[in-house]
Amino acid sequence: MNQLYWKRLWSNCGRRAPKDASSVNNHNEFPPYERPCSPTFQCLIVVTIFTILVGGVIGVLVRLWPRSPKFEIISASVSPFDMVGSNLTATWNITFDVKNPNQGRLSYEDVEVSVSSGNTNTLLVWASQSGFDQPKKSHVKYEAIISTWRLPIADETVSNPLIEDRVHGVAAFSFQVHARYIYVPVPPVSSTRHITVDCNNVKIEVGANNSFNVIRGRFKRCEIV
Repeated sequence: MNQLYWKRLWSNCGRRAPKDASSVNNHNEFPPYERPCSPTFQCLIVVTIFTILVGGVIGVLVRLWPRSPKFEIISASVSPFDMVGSNLTATWNITFDVKNPNQGRLSYEDVEVSVSSGNTNTLLVWASQSGFDQPKKSHVKYEAIISTWRLPIADETVSNPLIEDRVHGVAAFSFQVHARYIYVPVPPVSSTRHITVDCNNVKIEVGANNSFNVIRGRFKRCEIV
């Protein structure tokens, strides 16, 4: 009865009720009624339902909209670090903490990490790295290794600061990450984006065996460019 009553109520919404209640069939299970709602009230109900639906769709889109991951260096070392004349031999080992703020997983591909002199911001070496996957709303530790052997540095404005850094016990380097990542909010939906991360002026102190193996200060946050 309730379903039939509301169906009758909606279909007669806005109609004028009969003036004489006795004109209603006595066998009719619905009692005489007055006009329950107006056309304005009907429109209000429709607008409310439409607003709820649109708001829900917008909320889902905002929740699933891709946001850039965040990178932070949690450890860095370079060993050996030898300057023989103007030739540099070094191996950098950098560990990143990568945060995925999205509601979907990320897959990183074509990852490249470069090392520059922190004093002059001159590129020293770059190397391709392996890709990795990251679940939604997670942190992942990612290790990158970059090596160079007897790299000739003819520019004294670059080589001299490196030699002085070794003498003083603190070396400054800048690291940059280039990568392509695929965002998958709901399979099979996906989108592809490119990202460049700058970690500038990372200071590393001299450790045992004359190698640089401790970040000076706390974690180094990187910036998306």
